[in-house]
Amino acid sequence: MKFTAFTTATLLAVLGVGTPVSVLAQPSPTGSYVPGYWQPEAQVSLNRPITVRILNQTGIPLEYGLSGVDVYTLGSNASVDVGVNLSNRPGNTATIAINAQRGTYALRYEYNVTDNNVLQVRVIPGGGPQPLDRAVYIDETGRVYSF
Repeated sequence: MKFTAFTTATLLAVLGVGTPVSVLAQPSPTGSYVPGYWQPEAQVSLNRPITVRILNQTGIPLEYGLSGVDVYTLGSNASVDVGVNLSNRPGNTATIAINAQRGTYALRYEYNVTDNNVLQVRVIPGGGPQPLDRAVYIDETGRVYSF
């Protein structure tokens, strides 16, 4: 009896370690929408220039910046356009951090892509059970995520 329990436990442990796990921040392999934070929230075209328009509707000043570039201030109820250069080469991604200037302030992003390939990011006060957003991430296929 003890040997059977030990064998079963060992087998389950080995299978648990050896079983591949899919990465969470990936689209569904079938292309269908599955609810969750790992799903892309928008799609831009890499064949045309990409502009990210940040609309600050929080009522407070924000800081924003493309990774590897300086940080700038965006006033309350103001907007700014950020140019993004991407190609479909693996690993060619863009991250734009958007945060409150002082302290911790919950933010949420809402996305819209225009016909001109402008990714509008409406920044609003966060709250409730939804996760807080800190950055806009565009991958090498043009998928847009919030992290």
